[in-house]
Amino acid sequence: MKYINNIENTFIFLGIFYGINNIEQLLGIILLILNIFLILFKTIYKIILKIKNKQYNIEKDIENAIDEIEKLKGEENASNK
Repeated sequence: MKYINNIENTFIFLGIFYGINNIEQLLGIILLILNIFLILFKTIYKIILKIKNKQYNIEKDIENAIDEIEKLKGEENASNK
């Protein structure tokens, strides 16, 4: 599972990097949207696993997802300047 997470994070980074550099193109916008959905999916999956294991401290996972989306927002604003 650790290797899958590393590969997944690498693809997220590459998608974000390409998407931000090519934001004017349709493919760049689509990649950004897909990466946001992937971040949300990973967060929801982690929350579901924690609830199944009766671990109800999910605030950290939600904060991490918010931070990742804020980074995307900041990178997008920086590339538009």
